[in-house]
Amino acid sequence: MTSSTGTVLDPGVDPVDPVLVLAALVDGLATTEATITRLQALKEAHLAVAQRLAEDFAAADGASGVRGESVDLAARSVAAELAAVLHMSDRVVQGRMVRAAELMTK
Repeated sequence: MTSSTGTVLDPGVDPVDPVLVLAALVDGLATTEATITRLQALKEAHLAVAQRLAEDFAAADGASGVRGESVDLAARSVAAELAAVLHMSDRVVQGRMVRAAELMTK
């Protein structure tokens, strides 16, 4: 067997160095993991902003009910909008919004 340069290759030898492949694989996986971590942090930031937005909606609404109920209703509404995009229930999204907002204040 010959290579594209015309040199003869030993058919019993793999021309790919597995050590180099492993190093490239580790590097690629590390880069992927770092990107996923950054994207998860960005997702949490979006959820925190969504919670703050719900609180602003409740404050602007000036509902006569208890402020906590107004925030809850606004948060449920915002969470319902996000739930379809996130493929989660609105209650799960609402809980994640609250936790994300809490983390941003600590």
